[in-house]
Amino acid sequence: MSGTDTIVRAGDGTPMPVYLAGEAFPARPAIILFPPIFGIDASAKEIANRWAGRGYVVAVPDYFFRTAPGVLDRSEDGRKRAMSRWKSLDVDQVMEDMRTLKSILLAKPSSSGALGSLGFCAGGELAFLAATRLDAKAVATFHATHIDRHLSEIDLIGGKATLHYGGNDPLVPMEQVEAIRSALSADPRVDIHVYPGAAHGFSFHGQPSYHEVAATESDRRAQEVLATLKA
Repeated sequence: MSGTDTIVRAGDGTPMPVYLAGEAFPARPAIILFPPIFGIDASAKEIANRWAGRGYVVAVPDYFFRTAPGVLDRSEDGRKRAMSRWKSLDVDQVMEDMRTLKSILLAKPSSSGALGSLGFCAGGELAFLAATRLDAKAVATFHATHIDRHLSEIDLIGGKATLHYGGNDPLVPMEQVEAIRSALSADPRVDIHVYPGAAHGFSFHGQPSYHEVAATESDRRAQEVLATLKA
């Protein structure tokens, strides 16, 4: 299964590149999938296609479209450029832009009106905020950065969320994970999982960071949570 590259307009008319998968099928839950800092690359499209095959219409936005759009590779130069654009990202503006994408996505004939979100690395922060600001009812994050900055918003979570971390992730040290766990431990809507030995980027098959157990188990749990959109 494959999707299409398209352009949607943000609220002010600015063009936003989006990859769409699964929209040729009857009405199904929608997912906004937030990729890592490298953009809508082949890996992000592969994940979107996989979820489309599981029965969802999936939108993958280039959330850097206002300042530094496009795909960056994982070379040393590509990583430096990706880190630079991430550090200057206006997360609040991104979420306002995603509000527009949500409206466009849910208005499609292929959407049942239910919304979920997936986020990887830097995109995990945005997926978490989809739960608190966009009323996404099922959310899964994988090696997500900066969720600890938004713990004041946890009361706004309106559905289920599952958060997954590597025990050896230098970008999300365990003190951050423990702060998140402490804030959310008594919340039945959220579950948090840490995989010993897994590093940042454990989800990406074919990358040196890939960790089979962490990738498999986190994906299984994400499927369970996102399946609640079909109930």
